[in-house]
This record gives sequence, structure tokens and C-alpha cells, in this order.
Amino acid sequence: MTLNPSPQLSDAQARQFVVDARPWMSCDECFEHLDEYVDCSPTTDFEWLPAMTAHLTGCQVCREEVESLMLLLAEDN
Repeated sequence: MTLNPSPQLSDAQARQFVVDARPWMSCDECFEHLDEYVDCSPTTDFEWLPAMTAHLTGCQVCREEVESLMLLLAEDN
């Protein structure tokens, strides 16, 4: 049996797997702020907003939840 060597990732491809999620926020905390996040304006200054933004960058599940909520709100308007 011959094993194929693992393909090598380029530096750019490897960086796609690494996300700086600081400041840190858990999914539970993210879900607590979903309604406020969707309703806030770009000038809103919640203390948790930087952590929420970082969390959504790295968490596809929470990001999809925000996108779904935004779609629902857009349909109501």
C-alpha cells in the first residue's frame, strides 16, 4: 500500500485557518446580544461590540444566525 504525501498549503491558505478572535466572546454571550447587535448602528458604542465583531469573524454558526435574523428583519420592512 502506497500512501500519498499530504498536499502542502501555501502561506495564504494556512492564514485562512487562523482567525484572531480577540477580544474573546463565547457563543452563549454572542446569542445574548444578537438582538442588540442587529439593531445597532455603526456608531453604537457597546462595550461588548468589539468582542462580538471578533466572534462573528471566526464563528460561522453565530454569523449565520445573525444573517438569518437580518433577513427576517428585512422582510418585515
